Amino acid sequence: MVLHKGKISEIIEETPHIKLFKVTLENGVFDYKPGQFAMLSLDNVKTETGILVKRSYSIASSPTNKEYLEFCVSIKKDGKLSPQLEKLKHGDSMNLDGPYGRFNLKDPLHEGTIVFIAGGAGIAPLLSMIRTLLVQHNDIKILLLYGFRNPEDCSYKDELLEYSKKYKNFNMYRTVSSKEVPEWWEEDTGRVTAILNKYIKPKEIECVYICGNPDMVRDTIDILKAAGISEAKIYNEQW
Repeated sequence: MVLHKGKISEIIEETPHIKLFKVTLENGVFDYKPGQFAMLSLDNVKTETGILVKRSYSIASSPTNKEYLEFCVSIKKDGKLSPQLEKLKHGDSMNLDGPYGRFNLKDPLHEGTIVFIAGGAGIAPLLSMIRTLLVQHNDIKILLLYGFRNPEDCSYKDELLEYSKKYKNFNMYRTVSSKEVPEWWEEDTGRVTAILNKYIKPKEIECVYICGNPDMVRDTIDILKAAGISEAKIYNEQW
């Protein structure tokens, strides 16, 4: 069952492997919580038995934005849906089911820094949370640790760098994990797990949100717990 019909209002080639899709809905943007996802499908992409192929994608836009939903789609050549999404153009239709998911932004307690840890396309649900916090609670300290393979793989680079300049309560540290790092890259290197202890101060943490591949999420949780951060303060999503 398709719950919502949408049209693509804008497509952005964000990185060599990621496209951003802004989608408007016939009946307007539905209510959702920062961090939730929707199931996307296309009328012409079905299984052998005629069932729509659906895939889950986190909503990167903030619920404060009532104009469109934004999806950060990693294009995988062997994917069941993303190669077809890559072919879409402005004005094309898309089906959406949702919202779904319990990986949500909790009401801030104003008791310390809220930390976001992202690996690759895992930035999408975290960005929805960050965008929301900066609109509704711009007095809360936010720390983003963001890892990706190569410098060109940094999604939302311009927006995040602008936040670093505009908001005194927002700090971001980026790291690239490629073995061949360009000479001009002056920020951290290695997996995002390698910089956790460098920037996180356990006693100042209110809570931590993590999103990335299963190995990254597992290793990150282990490091945070070893540093003395209670598991009750850690929320995570894997993709």
